[in-house]
Amino acid sequence: MFSPTLRNFLSVSMRSWRTTLTLNSDDESLNAGDVKISCGIFQGDSLSPLLFCLAVIPLSKLLIDAQYGYKMLDENINHIIYMDGLKLFAKNDQQLKGLLTIVKQFSDDIRLQFGLNKCAKATFIKEKMTETSNVYLDQQNTIKELDPAESYKYLGVIEGGWNKAFSDEGKDRERMLSQSKSNTQDS
Repeated sequence: MFSPTLRNFLSVSMRSWRTTLTLNSDDESLNAGDVKISCGIFQGDSLSPLLFCLAVIPLSKLLIDAQYGYKMLDENINHIIYMDGLKLFAKNDQQLKGLLTIVKQFSDDIRLQFGLNKCAKATFIKEKMTETSNVYLDQQNTIKELDPAESYKYLGVIEGGWNKAFSDEGKDRERMLSQSKSNTQDS
């Protein structure tokens, strides 16, 4: 799938990855010297997001082949992969569990660790966030339902908790308007 030149470059480069650990205190600075990165992709490296995207291209193909998700212009849409994140779309919890099973199996196969503590599930019915139940992948792994009052950011955009976010923003604007009215009346 990838050119031998690219594979060779990454293989040689990754074998030479190192970092230096330094512990600074008020009195002194302790240096552990070079530490070899022997497993995985070094997070924080500028190459890291690109390598993630390259590594999950086969996962993208598996998800597309699953035929879950939403049909748009003769294409099935069931996921977005961006930099270091994955977002899944499914018509129902059964499809979502199917997609998550594919992701888990693929992740286990290539030893890619997804931070389940950073995962959440949100269900929308007619554009309204609706509370349903958690999705249980297995006995150890659960994707929790996002509380409708909570929100999280995906690529800088608030995902969930819209009522609270819009309500707070509306109150801030109302406050700013009333302050500007009182300022103009004072002049």
